[in-house]
Amino acid sequence: MKNIVLIGMPGCGKSTFGKRMAKRLQLPFYDADAVLEEREQRTIKAFFAESEEAFRAAETRTLAYLAECDGAVIA
Repeated sequence: MKNIVLIGMPGCGKSTFGKRMAKRLQLPFYDADAVLEEREQRTIKAFFAESEEAFRAAETRTLAYLAECDGAVIA
């Protein structure tokens, strides 16, 4: 099964909607920001304090990791 990926502006409700959707569809849910912080052991704020480039590199690593999921809802 393919993943369902929710995209949008910060604060628009992707995580809230994604959790509900995942529950209804009985699929795992992943919040990309939370996964990034857990895997990288740094906050997003800390990455941006270093540089946007550092954040974008971490984001790319995280999204590549999440792309390996099968049948998940990702916000």
